[in-house]
Amino acid sequence: MIKLQGKCKLVLAFVAAAAMLGTAWAAGVSYDSGDRIELGSIESGSVLSPSANGSNTITFTGTEGEESALSNKEIFIYGASGDVTGDSSLTVDWRANLWTQNKVQFFAGGDGGNVSGDSSLTVNAADGSSLYADGGIPNYQQSIILAGSPNGGAVKGNTKLTINGYLKASGAAMIDKSGDLTVEGDSTVEINVSCADDDSFGANGGLHIVANGFENGETASGILKGKATLIIDNPNARVEQIWGGNNSVANSGHTYAETGSVEVYLRQGKIGAATAGPSNWGSNANAVVSKDVYIEVTSADFSSFSPYLGGGGVSRGGGSAVVKGSTSVVVNGGRGIDTLVGGGLGRVGGKADVEGDARITVKGNSGLKALTEDVWIIAGGKRNNDASAAVYG
Repeated sequence: MIKLQGKCKLVLAFVAAAAMLGTAWAAGVSYDSGDRIELGSIESGSVLSPSANGSNTITFTGTEGEESALSNKEIFIYGASGDVTGDSSLTVDWRANLWTQNKVQFFAGGDGGNVSGDSSLTVNAADGSSLYADGGIPNYQQSIILAGSPNGGAVKGNTKLTINGYLKASGAAMIDKSGDLTVEGDSTVEINVSCADDDSFGANGGLHIVANGFENGETASGILKGKATLIIDNPNARVEQIWGGNNSVANSGHTYAETGSVEVYLRQGKIGAATAGPSNWGSNANAVVSKDVYIEVTSADFSSFSPYLGGGGVSRGGGSAVVKGSTSVVVNGGRGIDTLVGGGLGRVGGKADVEGDARITVKGNSGLKALTEDVWIIAGGKRNNDASAAVYG
């Protein structure tokens, strides 16, 4: 799932929530599949979970707050109650407008629970809907989790997130409390969404691990044993920052994130800085891809944001974001790429090494047209003076 940049921060995951009109939702309240949630009926701090595990459909309606006067509402919604035997899926119809300065998070599983099968979330956002959770990056990450829960757990099968329609939001798979989260299979994120031009959208294909307010000895970790696949395929999509693999952020304590392999496909839309591998923020944050990384650009437009395309990871603040296998960057088309890097991006003392090979392929005239006239093409890694971005293959 995605680190996020910009004003919109949604939570990618198994959403589950519901409300009957006139019902005030409070902590510990369960919902039934097919319920409708009116935002004004949910008390701040509510924790909602389903009455039955399996396949659930939830609809959100109403308006809460506005961009010039943010609400204080905070909501946590679980897609499961405890452990799940078999598959777990949630479809969310978002027909609401929410502007808040607190967290709004959807979690695929229960609180620390396990899913023995596959988990999936589909978000269908109506035209004009929005979810605006204000806060800085990365300290106040407001995002969604696709697999697992904020207190650890495991998904034995695969996970999949699909976002359709119009939604002002950002998302990532996320754990933000101490504990361990494991996905045994693969993780797929498909973004078929149109975002307004004044809002940004960030994404990552794996897990997002954040330590906020931890004690020094506390650790949050996440392991995706299979492949993380991120697909962006909408001509109106705006994705400001992309991390293909897991993202590890340590504002306190320690974080660790590991992905098996990564594939990223940028087929349409406006794209900003894209690093296909893992990422870390903070001296006690570490992330790794244990096998190979592949990123392919078909016709995406990089000219609107920071037009960077790299095959490795990005590391900032003294930690590490390492690819143990090889990286491959393929440019078939698009426009506006002015920095093209085969390896990683090391910043502010970070380590973004590639232990295998780094390869760049620009195919034909359409590939060449995707590059700016003064493009920087760097076969290895890119770093500042106190960082590392070596390629050892």
